[in-house]
Amino acid sequence: MIKEDYVSYDVAMLLKNMNFNEPCHAYYMKRKYPEPSDIIDFVESYSSVSLQNLSCPPILGECTAPTLQMAMKWIREYYQIHIVVTPEYGDVEYMPGEWENDAFLGWQYTIIFPIKSKGCIHPKIQAQSYESACDAALKFILENYLKI
Repeated sequence: MIKEDYVSYDVAMLLKNMNFNEPCHAYYMKRKYPEPSDIIDFVESYSSVSLQNLSCPPILGECTAPTLQMAMKWIREYYQIHIVVTPEYGDVEYMPGEWENDAFLGWQYTIIFPIKSKGCIHPKIQAQSYESACDAALKFILENYLKI
């Protein structure tokens, strides 16, 4: 069964700081524990939630958890910044067989900015999955280009 992929807690908090407040079906809660560290709970619900109607009291920090697709679409629609994720292969000569599996290095992302702006950038990152590359791209944009 295919399940939705949600942004990481770090990206969710960055989105919250950027006033992201779209209705979501999940959220994160950070609770303080004596030792060894804080615990982050991921809660999925069947009804949409937003920061205004979370049913639990704030603890240390809570924020909605949008899906990767929702966060990427929000960035695209409000800031005209596009994220493109592609597989990366090492430099190999073509040989019949399973060369694709041997040469696969991971996933990389490209960030395309609005026309008449910064153009596009290709950070040097090789993520292990398509979803982790999307999350890394969102974090990179939110930390470096959409600061409050």
